[in-house]
Amino acid sequence: MKELYYTGLIFFCLGSLMLFLHRLVSSAVGHLATYMGEPTPLNNSLYIPSVLFIVTGIVLISLYVFNKKKKI
Repeated sequence: MKELYYTGLIFFCLGSLMLFLHRLVSSAVGHLATYMGEPTPLNNSLYIPSVLFIVTGIVLISLYVFNKKKKI
């Protein structure tokens, strides 16, 4: 049953890392484009995989907590 918790934790951490890196890169690209004088439209649909990873991690962790409380 601990595998559910660990899997959820890995999904949550990977999703958070993906979201952080996407925000970091999009900010850098935005600053670079502004510096060069060419506005660059950023695609917000790229946030979807990282948000899905985070939601999946939260669901798996909550299933583990629910099952652990149910057994007690």
